[in-house]
Amino acid sequence: MGRMLRVAWVALALLVACDAPAPAPDASVAWPPASIGPAERPARLFTPPAHDGATALPLIVLLHGYTVDAQLQDLYFGLTRHARRDGVYALLPDGTIDADGEPHWDVLGRAVDDHAYLRALIEEVRALVPVERVFVLGHSNGGVMAHPLPGVPGHPLPGGASPPRARAAPPGPAAGPLTHG
Repeated sequence: MGRMLRVAWVALALLVACDAPAPAPDASVAWPPASIGPAERPARLFTPPAHDGATALPLIVLLHGYTVDAQLQDLYFGLTRHARRDGVYALLPDGTIDADGEPHWDVLGRAVDDHAYLRALIEEVRALVPVERVFVLGHSNGGVMAHPLPGVPGHPLPGGASPPRARAAPPGPAAGPLTHG
C-alpha cells in the first residue's frame, strides 16, 4: 500500500506541475527577440541586452525536437537565459509542419531543404551582427539535423551537439567535433 500511495503522490505532483502557468519571461531579456529569415518562416535571434554591437560573440543555433517548436525547446533548454548570462547570440529557428501536423526538420531534404534554410539564416545573422563562431545544438530530430551541418561543403561550422537520444550518424565528414550524449 505504501508504494501505491507514493505513486499517487507523484502522479498528483505531476498533474499540478502540468497545470502551473508558464514561467514569466525575464524582464532583462528582449522577448520576442528580433525576427530574421523569410517572412513565411521567420526565426528568432536573441542578442544579449548588454552587447555593444561591435564585439564578435559566438552564435548558438538551437534546433528543436519533433513535435515541439523553437520557443518550447528554448524553455526546456534555457538557451536564451544562458545566452544572456554568458554573452552569446541564440538563434531559434522552426522546422516545417509534417503530414501529421507536427513541427519537424526534414533531415533528408525530401520536401524542404532545411540545410539551405539554416545556412541562409546563419549567413543573415553574420550580416547583422559580428559572429565569432557558430555552434549547432539540437534535440531529438533537431539533434539529427545538427549532425550534418558542420560537414556541409562550403559552410564549415566548428561543431555540433545533441543529447543521447539522437542516434543517426553524420552523413559525411564534419569540419569540427560532434558531441553526442
